[in-house]
Formats: sequence, structure tokens, C-alpha cells
Amino acid sequence: MRLRYLIGELRRRSVELGLLGFPYLAFAFEAWDRLKKRVKRRRRLMNNNYRRGYTFELRVKRSLEKRGYFVVRSSGSHGPADLLAVSKDGAILAIQCKLDGYLPPKEFRKLLTLTSRYPVVPYLASKNEKGKITLKKLE
Repeated sequence: MRLRYLIGELRRRSVELGLLGFPYLAFAFEAWDRLKKRVKRRRRLMNNNYRRGYTFELRVKRSLEKRGYFVVRSSGSHGPADLLAVSKDGAILAIQCKLDGYLPPKEFRKLLTLTSRYPVVPYLASKNEKGKITLKKLE
């Protein structure tokens, strides 16, 4: 949305001022710099723990996609699983991502409730000592 606004603003001002060639490009770069600054500001406002968890979820998602799974991330993580992965043979994995590997009992019960209602297999994704992703099947 912001990018569309900046492009529209760029077009309006270039027509109003009759800018062509180099001045037009200079204004385009200025608008692009403003957009980048806004994005950086938004990233700075993100909580550090949230950012670490978010990036870990994305790492797990990419890792599963490389293995041939179709993966959907639950943004906001208000549900019992952070990721849902579907394999080519149709198996569905419900994955809860935790950096430290600790799954609180309440979240564990939510994940098990999900597995009792739907044909999904619960997994816990965490980091080992070397920083590698480990998937542990929950029972």
C-alpha cells in the first residue's frame, strides 16, 4: 500500500513539475529511500524475542519446503500450531516452534486436542546445541 502511494506521488509530482530524465530518477531514488527508512523503523519497533521466534519459524518453514512439504505459517501464532506442513503423500504435520525446546503444558494440551480432532501429527521444532533445527514427534 505504501509503495503504491509513493509511486502515485512520484507520478503526480513529475507531471506537476515537468520533470524528465535525471531529475525524475533523482526523485524516484529519494522516494525509494523514504520507503526503506519506513520499513527499517517498523523492524526496529518489533520486539526482539518476537523477531527471534519469527525468524526461527521462517527457517523451519524453508527447511521443510526443501524436503518437499507444502508449508503454511499461522501468522500471529494464536492457534495451537505455528506451522502446518503437508507432505506429497498427504500426511499433515502440526508444528510448534520453540527456540529453547520447552513446550508449556497448556500449549502441549492444545496441540494434542488438535490431533484428536483432525488427522495431524504433532511435532516440536527446536534448535539443538549446534544451532541446527530438530523435529521431535510429540505423543
